[in-house]
Parts: sequence; structure tokens; C-alpha cells
Amino acid sequence: MELKKKAGRSTDYTIEIAHEICEVVSTTSKGIKVLCKENEHWPSHKTLYLWLMNHKEFSDLYARAKRQQVEVIVDEILAIADDSASDSYINEEGKLVVDHEHINRARLRVDTRKWIAAKLVPRLYGAISDASVKLNFPNDMGKSSALLPMSEEVFKKLASGEITPEQANNLMNILKVHSANMLVIDLAKDIAEMKQKFENKEIK
Repeated sequence: MELKKKAGRSTDYTIEIAHEICEVVSTTSKGIKVLCKENEHWPSHKTLYLWLMNHKEFSDLYARAKRQQVEVIVDEILAIADDSASDSYINEEGKLVVDHEHINRARLRVDTRKWIAAKLVPRLYGAISDASVKLNFPNDMGKSSALLPMSEEVFKKLASGEITPEQANNLMNILKVHSANMLVIDLAKDIAEMKQKFENKEIK
């Protein structure tokens, strides 16, 4: 009895399959490798990576789908964080016991999703170090007179939606520290100038 060889996955690009892939990606938090295994009529994940390089149309659709996927991921973060049903259990002695393993696992799931969200949409969910925050600060930031325009720049970026409230708050805290340092430096300069003037008078 002759056995038929199993047909391999298709590698032919079509806009129909591209749309289907992106629609599925935008509605789930699963990775592309898992999705390709679950959808046998899709090409392999390696082929999809080649499509992303060779087909701008698919690349643009996929980028939009990944941005939309963040909303699914954020919803999952909230669901995991709010679910405390398995945080504790009753042991054989009838005592309430905290299930630290479950809690740590839930924390790992939340942290992993937070990291993914920060990488996909850093402007909304990333830390300042991850986001592309471009601020037009004065060239000479070593003078205390530069603090006001620096603060105004932060609020402008916040108002235009280029940075999040959390990022704005972090930046303002940095400016507060910078302000304190500048005041100390300015005070030290004033003392040094007064000392120099006093010494010059004594010499005369």
C-alpha cells in the first residue's frame, strides 16, 4: 500500500491570507509560532518572517495588528491581577494557606505581558528609557534659568499626547533633582565670587 506524502505548508503570498493572519493576531495575545501551529493552512512562522521583509503591504498590516494586540494584552493583565480565587486554599488541617507559587506565577504572567506591551507601544506603556521621548531642552542646561523652559517643554509634550502622565511625572521629578543641584551650584559660585572679592579687598 503506497503512503501519500503529507503536503507541506504553502509559501505563496496572498492578500487574503495576510488579512486573516493579521485579524487573528490583533485579537489574541498568542505568539506567531503558536498561531501558525494552530492554523495549519497558514504558512510556517519562518515564511511569515520572510513575508514581512518582502511585502510592505503585509508588513504594514502586521504592525497595525501588533499595536491592536496590546489592548488584548492589557485586558489580560487586568484579569490576571484581579483574579485572587487561587491565591489561597484550605489545607488538610482545615487552615487557610497562601499559595505563594500561584501568586508568583501570576506575577510572572503579568510582568511578561507588561514587558511585551512596553515593547510594542513604548509611548503608552513603556518606561522613559524605552520610549522615544524627544524634548527640546535649552542647550545650556547647567543654568538654573533653563529650568522653566524645561518644565514647559514637558507639559507641552504631555498636552500633545507624546508622553504619558507617568512619563511626565518621572521627568518632573528628574527636573526637581536637577533644580536642587543647580541651586547648590549657583550658591557655591556666589560664595566663591564673594570670597574672591573679599580677598581682593584685603590685598589692596
